[in-house]
Amino acid sequence: MEAHSKSKKYKKEQAHSEDFWKWLTEVVGKRVEVSSDLRVLALGPNRMARRFSGYVVNGYRFHTKSRDSKCTTQNSGVFLTAETTSFASSKDDNPKVGAVNYYGSVEEIVKVDYWGVFAMVLFRCTWYQEEKDPYGLTKVNFKKTICRSEPYVIASQVQQVFYVEDPTEKMVY
Repeated sequence: MEAHSKSKKYKKEQAHSEDFWKWLTEVVGKRVEVSSDLRVLALGPNRMARRFSGYVVNGYRFHTKSRDSKCTTQNSGVFLTAETTSFASSKDDNPKVGAVNYYGSVEEIVKVDYWGVFAMVLFRCTWYQEEKDPYGLTKVNFKKTICRSEPYVIASQVQQVFYVEDPTEKMVY
């Protein structure tokens, strides 16, 4: 991050997100005494991954949205609260850290293997704009997607939600 020391905080955060894996690989490669878990993590995941149309985690049964389309039940809705650094713009020097809610639907379920040492299940989601109605209730606008560049979430981090159509507003799920 020192290479970006004169950059704005936004640029530093962006560089950290994009370059961390390179730094980790380089540092772990130079060290002799490193835990096996850290060494495997620095290798990155195996290029082979398994896909699922359904997965059970945290007591919830999740389905992909395409599998849900064939069912009478709905198991593809997800909710996540994440601590996020928010910037008003790329010139913002005073970012705010706070909890942000994300609502979405599961598009793909992938189990990523780290060379037989451990595995991680990821959901690739479409994330939707959260809005509030005049009564303070949460509405999800399926016509406005957000976070397209960051669609993946660790499966164990989400909760399941069920989307109900507002009879006063027609929104397509």
